[in-house]
Amino acid sequence: MKLPPVKHVIANYCGGLGYYAFHFAWILLAFTTLTRIMQYVIPQNQPVLQTPAQTTAAAVTTSGGDGLPTVVVIAISAFLLVATLVLLILLPYWIGHLSRGLSRWLLRQTSWGVSLRGIQITKQLLSLLAFVVSVMVLFQPAMDTIANLPFFLVTAACVVASLAFALQHILVTLWNIPERRVY
Repeated sequence: MKLPPVKHVIANYCGGLGYYAFHFAWILLAFTTLTRIMQYVIPQNQPVLQTPAQTTAAAVTTSGGDGLPTVVVIAISAFLLVATLVLLILLPYWIGHLSRGLSRWLLRQTSWGVSLRGIQITKQLLSLLAFVVSVMVLFQPAMDTIANLPFFLVTAACVVASLAFALQHILVTLWNIPERRVY
């Protein structure tokens, strides 16, 4: 199997990070919106999102010596650390590879034609669209910061996506990478 040149991998990794943040923003936006809609669904005269009843604090007792051995805790922690690093390092590249058709398909629906500049503009417009939809759906000016946390997370993901797409475009034009090789 022939690997792509390092410049292609670096540029597409930046685009993959952009797609990673872009998809995170849209998934969080959809999840939060559906959760807010579910407040108004009433099965059997009971609202779905209820406030939990007040409970009293239970006394915590320990029996001593029944916990996990330290070696097991260290092994599980090391596995989770390695798995997280692998996902953070490899997953954006593959998400970029799998998502590359989105902007190209949208460009084919217009009269612009597929080009590096068109792909960049499409990615930026999709990130901007996620931000605008989050303002309309998630932002509540009368609420405190915690109530607006999903809005702030979506906004941060849109900014990261936009910056990653811009960095990818700069690298692609700097290194003269052909359009068909850009994710």
